[in-house]
Amino acid sequence: SKDRLWIPYTRSNYRCIDLLTSKEYLYREPVESVSFYEDNEKNIWLCTWQDGVRLITVTDSGHVHTKFGSPFVTIDDEYSFISTGITTSKLLGGDDLFWISLSTDGLLFFDKSAKKALRLLQYDASNKNGIATNYNEYIFTDRDQNIWICTWHGITRVNAKEQQFTSWELPELRGELYNCVSGIADDPFQKDIYWMTVTGSGVLKYDRSTRKIIDRYYYYYNSATKSFKGNDDNYDWRWTTNLFKDSHNQLWSTTYA
Repeated sequence: SKDRLWIPYTRSNYRCIDLLTSKEYLYREPVESVSFYEDNEKNIWLCTWQDGVRLITVTDSGHVHTKFGSPFVTIDDEYSFISTGITTSKLLGGDDLFWISLSTDGLLFFDKSAKKALRLLQYDASNKNGIATNYNEYIFTDRDQNIWICTWHGITRVNAKEQQFTSWELPELRGELYNCVSGIADDPFQKDIYWMTVTGSGVLKYDRSTRKIIDRYYYYYNSATKSFKGNDDNYDWRWTTNLFKDSHNQLWSTTYA
């Protein structure tokens, strides 16, 4: 995937841009795209809205999709779950174990080598060390190989050393705005700083040592006055859907608008 930019159009198709030639490829079939993941072998995987998880092979004539389902989540068929993100951790299963966040069904574990789903993990109110909710929007592995899950109930961290789930809410997000945490990435230069995208609330700068939001971008209707009155200058930018750090340590986010 080197020198290619992959852009999902939420619940539609996607575009792939060759950054060296600027040549664009538009996949026209409605595959209900949600997000992309590049594995350790440079393969591209696509999460979709109720159309399985897909491995994409680039050929001279176009893109070929291999679709994988889950026997654990079935509404209409084995592909009818909503996958929102994929990650791996060298300390939490290795490169062949995919942790797949699901929008309404918890976490799905997938064996990349065997090409099959292994297990479904869902919210259990009696397990204080389990996941916080079944409603998960994104999943990410930081530089310490800890896994972070973005949810409708704040964030969950899977500690690589203790190998257990720890969840907490972000009280600063309680209020009048739509506030689902939709993406996370560690800062390239400051170990305790993380960046988050929040659907409806823009981009947040977060200190993991204090568990506090220390800055907000595109959060207010009017950034100059930091108020919710007057013209909504930041409407388009508030609707951030995920976050990605590239090989040059630049952070990217897609938006609804």
